[in-house]
Parts: sequence; structure tokens; C-alpha cells
Amino acid sequence: MIRHLLSVFNHISAAAQTAAFFLFVSVMLLFPTGIKLSAQGGFFDPADSLRKDRLFWVAGTGLAAYASVSWGLYHAWYKPFLVSKPRSFNDWGEWRHMDKFGHIYSGYIQCGLIHHTARWTGMSKNQALWAGVAGSLITQSSIEVWDGFSQGWGFSWADMAANFLGTGLYFGQEWWFGQQKVFLKFSAISDPDPNDPVIRERILSLFGNNPAQKLLKDYNHQTYWLSFHPGIWKPRWLLLSLGVGAQGLYGGFANEWKTDMGVLVRPDPLLYPRISQYYLSADLDLTKIPVKNQFLRSLFRVLNIVKMPAPALEFTSQGRVHARWLR
Repeated sequence: MIRHLLSVFNHISAAAQTAAFFLFVSVMLLFPTGIKLSAQGGFFDPADSLRKDRLFWVAGTGLAAYASVSWGLYHAWYKPFLVSKPRSFNDWGEWRHMDKFGHIYSGYIQCGLIHHTARWTGMSKNQALWAGVAGSLITQSSIEVWDGFSQGWGFSWADMAANFLGTGLYFGQEWWFGQQKVFLKFSAISDPDPNDPVIRERILSLFGNNPAQKLLKDYNHQTYWLSFHPGIWKPRWLLLSLGVGAQGLYGGFANEWKTDMGVLVRPDPLLYPRISQYYLSADLDLTKIPVKNQFLRSLFRVLNIVKMPAPALEFTSQGRVHARWLR
């Protein structure tokens, strides 16, 4: 039972962290109070030199949020399951690697948002970039450390590698190009769930029954995207996007589980196969929209972590091809 509960928590952690961090940065950047406006520009304009009031606001809010979340996770979740010695766990192959894509995405997004927030305080480009790297890895690594001291689970080297990969993707582009040429994005499309009552009960127990829960938990409705400009058309805001998703996932490694009565359930793999989905679609780079208002530019930068819905071609691991109206 402990292993099952920890499995559910672990596979939503990357998406949950990103959603919480997205909300935190949005509030911090768009609705802060008590900071004086600069005579050289508006509130949303990055400072030309280090502004202590902005730095204290960012550092204080960030540390308070981090401490609050850590305290809440410890007392509400980890405390009953802690062990004295750290342990590791090989979760490579779970959820057809969708959880790893979630970690890569989270590392990339968190590094970028912290980087831009640090630039807003007036930090130099290099200082802000390293702040993004440090903040991203500390946030991501905390969950892995807690998992490493938890009964029935363990520290995942694969998750850590994914965290570093996502953070490194953002850092490398900023370091070498001074901009992001490749974007990682997220989308969630609510396709109908199977009608089988046993499967629906399993979906309810794993992923919940409201849109917010399914957004964070259900890999069957998540897609992670790599968007870029191929250089063969003029509009710089129109991107080509490659996506990856999955379907038929009702367990980490396999679709088998026990009911509350102890009955082993194994759905027919021909009716409910575990498949990977690969997409070819279009996307928008909201940061390339020519607006002068710094508030809108900040807002577009935050919204740019989500892929814009567009028609797509879907290629499955079963060798099938589908045309989708929106992905």
C-alpha cells in the first residue's frame, strides 16, 4: 500500500511542482506590492542595476514558498515513512518514460522563470542564469532527497538525470546563444476515458475525477513538446513542434493491480494496450509577438510554457497514424 501511494505521488511530483511554481512566479511577477517604481522605467521593466528592494522581495517570497512547501510535504506525507538510511530505486521504464519528460520539462521551465525573475531584480546576465540553475536544481532535488529517505520508495538517479537535462537545456541555450532557440512546452487534451467500469474505477483511484487532478496526475492526457523555428519561413513566432504522449497507462510498469478485496486485475492488453504517441504540430512563440508593454511581455513569457492548441499528426508505437484537430 505504501509503495502504491508513493508511486502515485512520485509520478505527479514533476507536474505538480511546475504548476505550483508557475502560479508562484505569476503572482510574484505580476501582482507584487510594496516595491517602489523606478524613475527610469515601469515596475515590470528589468532593472539596469541590482535593486535591493526587488532582490529582497524575490528572495523572501521564494524562500517562504520553498520552506512552506517543504514543511507541508514533510508533515503531510513523508514523516510517517522516513527511514534512517537513504535508498535508491530504479524507476526507469515507469509510465513509458512520461514522468521523465515531466522532470525534463520542470527543470527547463523552473530554470527559465527563475532566470528572468533574477534579471528583473537587476542581476547581471550570468548571475541571473546561475541563479536559475541553482534554484531549479534545488527545487527538483529536494523531492528526490525526500524520496531517498522514504520507506517503499527511493532516490531516483533517472529522475535526477532528467532534472539536470532540462535545466541544462535552458542554461546551454542562454549561455551559447543568449536566447532560447528550442522551447519545451506542455499541453493536456481531455480525450474520453474507457467505458469499462473496472478501468474507470482504477482511473478514479489513481488520477482523481476533477480536471485539476487529472491535469497533474494523468499521463494519458499529457503531452510534452519541443518547439522550434526551422528557419524555412519568415514569421519568427510560428514554430514547428514535436510532441510525445502516452495512452493506456493504468500502472507504473504494467497494467495490473489488486482491488480492495485483493483480486488481481489484468486488463486485456489487446483492448487496453500501453502505447506511446508522437506528434507533429505547429506552435506559437509568444515572446516574439511585438509588444512594447512590459507587463504583456512578462505575461506572454509566463504563458509561453504552454503549447498553443493546433492540428497535429499523431504517430503511435503501434505504427498507426492519426490526424488530430487539436493537440
